[in-house]
Amino acid sequence: MSACPDCGAALQTPLVCEGCGALQATGERPSPFEVLGLKRGWNVDRDELGRQLLRLTRLTHPDFHGVHGVQARDLAERNTALLNSAYATLDDDVLRAEWLLADLGAPSPDQERQMPQAFLMEVLEWNEVLEKVRSGGAGEDAGDRLESLRAELLAQRASSLDQLGRRLQASDPGDPQTLRRELNSVRYLDRTLSELGELVLEQAATQSD
Repeated sequence: MSACPDCGAALQTPLVCEGCGALQATGERPSPFEVLGLKRGWNVDRDELGRQLLRLTRLTHPDFHGVHGVQARDLAERNTALLNSAYATLDDDVLRAEWLLADLGAPSPDQERQMPQAFLMEVLEWNEVLEKVRSGGAGEDAGDRLESLRAELLAQRASSLDQLGRRLQASDPGDPQTLRRELNSVRYLDRTLSELGELVLEQAATQSD
């Protein structure tokens, strides 16, 4: 843990000294965990995350440092942007997983597009339901089918994230490529849920005409 060059206090975050309030200029972009003073890992206490954001926002806010000149205000704006970006990453399960995978050296979504084989079999079944609703083959049961599919997809998403999170939290997460494929399946579910939501709206508009 580094120390503040102004007062010598230990720095809990690379953005600002909580002892004397001096802003810190960071070289390389710090990790979101470092920024918020949290332990690196999948498990994040969202209450603590929110408290850290509020506390550090008060310390880095440009309005607080504007009286110290343009340079101090610019640094405050930069550090506040780093803080908000770090919070957004850690508060979102998928973005947090993406950061951890990148840190492990896993391939990017563009480098590895595959998903687990077992998951692909389920995708075929889900697509059949969606196609049947689109084509009008579900009839009056379309709404019920979509709601049932939505519940199934949400349950699958929660299960997939839980399994991925357990691996990311482990001391040995395993093969990074496998982890990427698992996260790809979560991203696929998010896209399908979004598509399903649009289809629900279309069905509702059709019924109201």
